[in-house]
Amino acid sequence: MKFDMTASKDFLTVAELADLWRCTAKHIYNLVDRGDLPAVRIGARVIVSKSAAQTFAENGETVKPVQTA
Repeated sequence: MKFDMTASKDFLTVAELADLWRCTAKHIYNLVDRGDLPAVRIGARVIVSKSAAQTFAENGETVKPVQTA
């Protein structure tokens, strides 16, 4: 039996999380690269569990909104 984690509603793509938090995808990638936000890398794709995103959002860093010109 195959299980496709990316199809699960328990995970968010970087783009989905950036949209939810109203920040850039680059900010999410930076959090993942620094080890601040746990994520799963599948090749070049990065997904974040909803529970990890929720825990991170509740415990600390303020996610700054994207500045528009």
